[in-house]
Amino acid sequence: IAVLTGQSVQSIFNPEVSGENFWKIETQTENYLAEKLILATGSNPKVWEMLQNFGHAVVSPVPSLFTFNIKDSRIKELPGVSAQVSIKVKDTKLSSTGPLLITHWGMSGPAILKLSAWGARILFDKSYQFTIFVNWLNDVEIEECEKILKDLKQEHAKKAVSKKSPFDFPNRLWESLVLSSSI
Repeated sequence: IAVLTGQSVQSIFNPEVSGENFWKIETQTENYLAEKLILATGSNPKVWEMLQNFGHAVVSPVPSLFTFNIKDSRIKELPGVSAQVSIKVKDTKLSSTGPLLITHWGMSGPAILKLSAWGARILFDKSYQFTIFVNWLNDVEIEECEKILKDLKQEHAKKAVSKKSPFDFPNRLWESLVLSSSI
């Protein structure tokens, strides 16, 4: 196999159309013949057009691996806070788990990036306007959560609930969630 770099392909001739036994590849400086041809197109629309001329369907690309721009007062003052979460996109089967990072513009981190990668087409079709559900407790079941909160109430009846998170995420996040729920 010869690997050639710096060769800008200008045209490709299909052996089925030309009646020859070889693919003919024309570059700016030379022509090549090949029995087999593998194309790694990257994001070059010119190559996509060549493939369409051979009868291939080319699906237009959409952005992937992006952060979520979220304007939500509950996280506005929490840039830099991270937590292990599970996330779902409302009215879809899209979900993800992993670390989430709150940023000054919304949310990022592996959980968000996985969701944006696997859901790129779906989120594009929604014009990037969608609702997400973030489970800050990740894999803690509701019964366990209720027990932890009841125990906290019993043990620290005279303390403000917002002062110390009983869960495995930062106190700043806990305080914001408690205040936003009007407890």
